[in-house]
Amino acid sequence: RATSDFAAAFSVSAQMQLASRVRDIMRTLGAEAIDNGSQIASARFPTADPSRLARELKTRRVIVAARHGYLRVSPHFYNNQEDLDTFARELKQVLS
Repeated sequence: RATSDFAAAFSVSAQMQLASRVRDIMRTLGAEAIDNGSQIASARFPTADPSRLARELKTRRVIVAARHGYLRVSPHFYNNQEDLDTFARELKQVLS
């Protein structure tokens, strides 16, 4: 039981750190991202439609969602820095 509790706590902590980095990436690219303590990063891009961004990112093998006017990214424990670099690079290209 202690092992599963530790794994769960580590997973949540890792996801929170990844979500924070994703928010930073989106802010750097012009988004309004609110840090609400969630493991899900959501941001609004004032000049871009989130549905279009999600569709274009999907064609680049970056899976995100558009929800209620926001681009929604749900990093998980298996994501790593390379995934974040890919997300940043592809999002930057889609936004330009």
